[in-house]
Amino acid sequence: MEHDAQRRNSVVAFLVGLVAFPCLAAVTGLLAIPFAYAAGAAAGFVVWVPAMAAPIVVLLRRGGRPRGLAYGMITSAAVCFVAAVGVLLLFSSGESPEHQLVTIASHSSTPVYYPGPSFEGHDFDDVVIFSHNSESGSEADHSFDRGDRLDVGYGSTCGSFTGETCGDLIDLQMYRRTLPFPPGYCAKRLDGPRGTILVQEDSGAWDAFTGDLVIRVEELDKQGMVDLVTELRVAGDREPTDSQLPRPSATMLRWVSDACR
Repeated sequence: MEHDAQRRNSVVAFLVGLVAFPCLAAVTGLLAIPFAYAAGAAAGFVVWVPAMAAPIVVLLRRGGRPRGLAYGMITSAAVCFVAAVGVLLLFSSGESPEHQLVTIASHSSTPVYYPGPSFEGHDFDDVVIFSHNSESGSEADHSFDRGDRLDVGYGSTCGSFTGETCGDLIDLQMYRRTLPFPPGYCAKRLDGPRGTILVQEDSGAWDAFTGDLVIRVEELDKQGMVDLVTELRVAGDREPTDSQLPRPSATMLRWVSDACR
């Protein structure tokens, strides 16, 4: 009888542990959020994981019913981990950003440029087309057409604690035959490297004009924009070429002249 009672107690403790772990993960996750916002997602994980593990280790060392509780929590953690990985794999496109960019370039009538797999120490991690410059990205659109905006991101700030407020440290916004700022908002115009024209907006953002394209970046200064243009290569190429980029089209030159009077 005593043995049966101990077994029942262990089973009950195990079942309680299954339910307790998600609660423990939620509470410790809330405690880790301030660290994630202050120092990044990695710091949040450094706080979150030990905070979750410590109670489980203590329960394991105590033995008896507490150990059954710990086993239930460990099983629940494993199930949650497998489920999270499964969801990520299910909703992941499976394509690297570089492969996505090459696909877009192959369906577009104009060259698509980017500064390589990394820029200023940040990895290329995101590519999104905003059809007709809409407010939300389109996963179905694979061609960069006139009126579209193509965003190429470097240095993702997204993580488990950042929600929908994350983005990229450097975001290249590319436009086709579209002026990304209203006339009169041009603060400075100068000749850029490789035959481009550089324009600084009143807001401080920089624009590089080549062919019928405009590449707009808010996060770089003048030297950073020069470095960016120097590193530009056609999507899929591993190294930039020494050749000049296409001169801005007559239409783009006229728009720049009108905007920068």
